[in-house]
Amino acid sequence: MEVRLVSARTLLTKVGRYALSLLLSTLGVWFSVGIFDATVVTPALGRDTAKEIALRPPYPLLIMIGLLIGHISWLRWKKLCTPWVWVLPAMYLAWGIISWSHTYGVADTVHHFFGRDCWPGCQVQYQWSYPLYSSVSFSLGLILHRLKASVDDCER
Repeated sequence: MEVRLVSARTLLTKVGRYALSLLLSTLGVWFSVGIFDATVVTPALGRDTAKEIALRPPYPLLIMIGLLIGHISWLRWKKLCTPWVWVLPAMYLAWGIISWSHTYGVADTVHHFFGRDCWPGCQVQYQWSYPLYSSVSFSLGLILHRLKASVDDCER
């Protein structure tokens, strides 16, 4: 059994890469959704429809922009992007589900966080689930680009 020690510098580099990917996959995607929603979707479809597309589960605009930003990020910053960026947002959502399930039960809590029924009054749903949706879509954008690149390499 071989034990391999990791230097502090390597560990800090990996933590820094993860932190940058986490910021890009959450705040970067959210900012991009807001800009695109305000400049393209709202003028084209109206305020109510734009708000629903951006803020109602399953958040289609967030998912599309997350995929796009993940794809572009891999092209631009390969070494900085990590596909495991969804882990902390998943833990955050799991904490929310656990804390709510004590009061409301597991089935009702899961339905509350992932269902479409309580729109537009569920700010809590948005706060807990939006980070996971954005980071998962960002990660899928990275992975899809990697898969496309490996398929392209096989065809050559």
